[in-house]
Amino acid sequence: MVDFLKDSLFQQFLDLLESEFIITKADPKGRITYANDLFCKISGYTKEELIGKPHNIVRHPDMPKAVFKDLWDTIKIKKKPWKGFIKNKTKEGGFYWVIATIFPVFDSENPEEIIEYISLRKEITDIMLGYEMDQLYSKLYEILGFYMTSNDLKMILNFSLERILKLPFLEVLKKGGIMLWNEEKQELEMFVHKGVGESLLQMCNRVPNGRCLCGRAALRKEIIFKDCVDEDHENRPSGMQPHGHYNVPLIFNNELMGVLFLYVEHGYKSKEIEIRFLNLVGNILGSIIYKFQLQKKLEDLSSENFLILQHIKAYSSKDTFQYTKDFLLQSKQNGANHKNLVEYRDLNLMFLDVVNFTGLSENIQPEEVVKILNSFFVHIIECIYKNQGDIDKFIGDAIFAYSEDANKFLETALEILDLVEIKEKNPYQLQIRIGIHSGMVIQTNIGNDFRKDFTLIGDVVNTTQRIERVCKPNTILASEAFLKRIDPKLLENMKVSKRLMLKAKHKSNPVYVYSISKIKVAQF
Repeated sequence: MVDFLKDSLFQQFLDLLESEFIITKADPKGRITYANDLFCKISGYTKEELIGKPHNIVRHPDMPKAVFKDLWDTIKIKKKPWKGFIKNKTKEGGFYWVIATIFPVFDSENPEEIIEYISLRKEITDIMLGYEMDQLYSKLYEILGFYMTSNDLKMILNFSLERILKLPFLEVLKKGGIMLWNEEKQELEMFVHKGVGESLLQMCNRVPNGRCLCGRAALRKEIIFKDCVDEDHENRPSGMQPHGHYNVPLIFNNELMGVLFLYVEHGYKSKEIEIRFLNLVGNILGSIIYKFQLQKKLEDLSSENFLILQHIKAYSSKDTFQYTKDFLLQSKQNGANHKNLVEYRDLNLMFLDVVNFTGLSENIQPEEVVKILNSFFVHIIECIYKNQGDIDKFIGDAIFAYSEDANKFLETALEILDLVEIKEKNPYQLQIRIGIHSGMVIQTNIGNDFRKDFTLIGDVVNTTQRIERVCKPNTILASEAFLKRIDPKLLENMKVSKRLMLKAKHKSNPVYVYSISKIKVAQF
């Protein structure tokens, strides 16, 4: 009774194994000698089709050769059980995943001799599909994670290439590269690479659109796979060995950003999972490259705009520049249009003119005229801006400046006169006249949308210019209206002439003016 129960339980155990596990036996050469019903059901083969066939009848091309080398080394040479994951092929061309335990069976009379192999496999297709995708996505996440922490495109693409070459599901050789697309030249340019020879780098440093495998992938915007070097492989550097290629276009929004090229062994068969992964890689790297190229364009544009602004600033008064900035800001916020701005301002005005410069410039070249003026004006401009003044415009060899602070403006005029006497700052010994006046003026933009001048106009402007014209060389001639604004303490150290009457042309009332200069202290 007990023996019967033992035999019954053992048979139940065997039945359970047969129903839950794929069971096969193979002779020492790997030929199938037994296959259970579950194996036939899952693989799609009949027992008659399996018996006597080598076990690789169900080998899937996605499985790396290294896995089976390790399997046979373990069970045949080391004579130990092997356990691992295997992707098998069905008769209809599908696939299924198993976790397999394969162990050798030894001869009872000769323990060193293997008489057969027994394999127990458990189907885990659903689990492995998730694992396979997790492995695939984990590399993409690594690439994206590095991208988020780096601002160097070359570092990011180097990192990406290294991770791609190490991916277990990609049975590629450990060499490849990434080329960037040059839209203007219509060619690919080598950017990063691993393991490729110097002769290839020289020949493939630049690849025209449509040439060789990389150029064709760029032209078609689709993955090109080759298992050998054929007529499409037009670039053939010296010393090239037989091999195959994956050439992957890097795409963003259907725009070509570059090409990834990977090497495979000669005769290699492409895999569905590799194609799927490389398409994702192409889209991700394409978007990364696009982001950096867009950023570079924006930086270049920003740098260009900065230079433009600096030039506009140099060619404008401070008020004009500020007015333009304010207008652009308002336009951006609410679509403001140009309008004729009219602002009344109580200002102190100065006209500064170089004496007899017209006669001087008749006998010299224009380039020399500019050089002479700039050598002196550079110090005058610095002086005006240092004392919070502004320059409305240059009128040939004259400067029209203004300021809200009368005291600082007078100091500015006196400092300019001092510059005239300093040979290093006035090497051509130019003489000047300075006329100063104060009053209400209008600051407005004259012209239309094609050309405008933001400037000062009014009777006070005209009067200031007339004061300057009657001024003696190297002298300041200031109106009484201006002098009334000056702090009396400031005038204590100055020499002010008696009141002079200026009868200006086309003016009914005279203008009273004073000649001003510093009191010179005798040097002993």
